[in-house]
Amino acid sequence: MGYNSNPEYIESLVSKEVKKYQDQGKVQNAMYNPKSGFIHVTTESVEKISSEHWNNWPKVANYENYKKLKAQNASGQKNADQATYDYIMPEFQDQALRYYEKFKAKGAAVITSTEFPQITVTQVSQALLNRQQLVAQKYNLLGIPEKLTVSDTINIVYPEYNNTTQTVRVGYKENEAIDTSGYGAFTQTNVTLKKAGAGMAFTEEYYMRQFTMDIQALILEKIAIDFTAARYNRINTKLAALGSATGADWAAYTAGNLQSTNRPYNDLNAVRLAVNSDKLATVDMIVTNEKQWIDFYTNTWVRGLFNQDSSLTPDMNQIIAGPPGVPWARQWIINEDVPNDTAYILDHRYIVDIEGPRKTQQINTYNPDQTIFIQKEWFDIVVPSTRSAWGKKLTSI
Repeated sequence: MGYNSNPEYIESLVSKEVKKYQDQGKVQNAMYNPKSGFIHVTTESVEKISSEHWNNWPKVANYENYKKLKAQNASGQKNADQATYDYIMPEFQDQALRYYEKFKAKGAAVITSTEFPQITVTQVSQALLNRQQLVAQKYNLLGIPEKLTVSDTINIVYPEYNNTTQTVRVGYKENEAIDTSGYGAFTQTNVTLKKAGAGMAFTEEYYMRQFTMDIQALILEKIAIDFTAARYNRINTKLAALGSATGADWAAYTAGNLQSTNRPYNDLNAVRLAVNSDKLATVDMIVTNEKQWIDFYTNTWVRGLFNQDSSLTPDMNQIIAGPPGVPWARQWIINEDVPNDTAYILDHRYIVDIEGPRKTQQINTYNPDQTIFIQKEWFDIVVPSTRSAWGKKLTSI
């Protein structure tokens, strides 16, 4: 069975060796062998085809594989790229790609942003990136730690000076010796920053594919969010390690009583006073999940008697500035990774986020067709030994 001569088809499918025959006007047809399933490029026109001809004519594509790939693509077993290219012999795939691009550019059924200006690649790309940003919103604990930035080393010495004693005495008499005071306590925390890294690699196969958006930009955005997640996970671990204090169920109500059974203020203030017994600590942060915030806000000791149930809408990142009725708290963070019936109450300086050097590099491997992008960052989330009691985990609320 012979296919009609098509200059664009021939130009795109023949290899360099066969193309020289086209330049000489010798390429005649593409021929299909129903016995083997292969399509061959012919360099001559013959009336009777023998096995010798099939052996000599270059194989361009496997039509039987094409039918299988088409069916597998329809059932979801193969993607569109595989269905488009995998039936073509490897030595002809470069030419097939160029033909495919040319065909798509001329196709009357192709939808372009000119014809439908509301459908653009930019909008599609932005929609995907916005979806990634929605994932990043859950990492709202990143604003808790005190931040320390260093740029030239990964071995950090974090010194602290603690002295809450009174050094000034009132009531000295004339010529009375002035008492001397001690130096207080000096401590230092030695931190070796942790290295975090991510990489992405592309080969020539990636560059030959057609995409509707900038894949590299999307992957880099994903890597950036993953670095954020790495910090977030370490902060969450430090919060979970806080010492415990026991409260009472904020949602409890005893039938016949006018008000809620338990008072959240009592639990919160008891923890605040215990932490602030270290004169250097100042509790200013509460972290719970959504349920505990609702239990607090709808508790009748908080909202008052006979008031209708109400809700307070936090900002987009679930951080409530100046929560009502808790004047000493500058923020109440709602985070669903906090265990149920639990609240973290702390001085935000309890945790220190030490940010070290960052490095981005592009390298090539022994494979000349592969490009690799590597991003490395050194950081650590630490709790200095002198601050281990600057917060508590209130449970059973």
